[in-house]
Amino acid sequence: MKNHFNPPTVDDVQQIANSFLSQGELNIQRLPTGLCHYVFDVQGKQQRFVIRICHPDNTSHLNGNLFWSTQLQKLSLPIPQVFKLSIEEQKYSFMILEYIDGVDLGELVDQMSRDQKAKVVDRLIEFQKNADTLPEASGFGWGFHYNCSQLLPSWNQIIENSLERARTWIQTVGQVDPTYVEKVHQLQDGFKGYFSTVQPRAFFHDLTTKNLLVSKSDYSVMGFVDLDQMAFGDPLFHISLMNMALLANNESQDLVAIWLDQLSATETQRIMVNFYTLIHCVSFMGENGMSFNKEGFFCQENHQKLDQIFQQLLSELKGVA
Repeated sequence: MKNHFNPPTVDDVQQIANSFLSQGELNIQRLPTGLCHYVFDVQGKQQRFVIRICHPDNTSHLNGNLFWSTQLQKLSLPIPQVFKLSIEEQKYSFMILEYIDGVDLGELVDQMSRDQKAKVVDRLIEFQKNADTLPEASGFGWGFHYNCSQLLPSWNQIIENSLERARTWIQTVGQVDPTYVEKVHQLQDGFKGYFSTVQPRAFFHDLTTKNLLVSKSDYSVMGFVDLDQMAFGDPLFHISLMNMALLANNESQDLVAIWLDQLSATETQRIMVNFYTLIHCVSFMGENGMSFNKEGFFCQENHQKLDQIFQQLLSELKGVA
């Protein structure tokens, strides 16, 4: 991280908002989302919009959002329109986006009936079918565009990197035993044959309990946000992140069960979802106590919950890997 970066104040956000649309008095609220952007909900008399301000190290994310928004709007997907992009022209680099009137799925999922969850799953499957029409990338992982330099030559390397990142976070915080990561690593060899069959298909990796916005009134999907990067590889990785997010929040997993049933998932695919969920579990363990762009503190209660999830998944996988 570069030195001397001061996070934006409300006055900074007001200035950016007025440069886009002078609306007099504005109601500005920071949204507690994202690890690398400062996101604000801005409401004026005539219009409501979202301002994302980024750290100077992360301007590639804003360019990525513009690129993928342009690609995905061709597919008529429910994503926010980009109103303005400003990179290194002012004090902060920022993007102004359309406000989508909905709340994160995770806030409402436990109030939803099975039929309402099935309708959400139908939309998620539809979004993936749209992603399947996009070209394959030059490599695997998360890219700001199709030939992004951070894409890797194999899906197995993405798994390696995910585990290595979790280990680094765990060691940085120093509160969790790194052998959790080793136990996942030991299972990895058993899946290398499967990994070699994965192609660099596009998928929406981050549409989970966050970023997937649903209506408060009828729980229908209103749209989705956070499009800085597209993922390329196994779309089951997306389903497993939803699975982990629901488990971590003590929310019902039947949405994932419905999803796998709607896809007529094979036994192998169901096993892979469990293995990927285990990978996400150690990542969640690693995030516990990391500061990112907020104050970090380690929560022992959170770790105990993640430990229970880990042990359950590990016991289920040991018989099959």
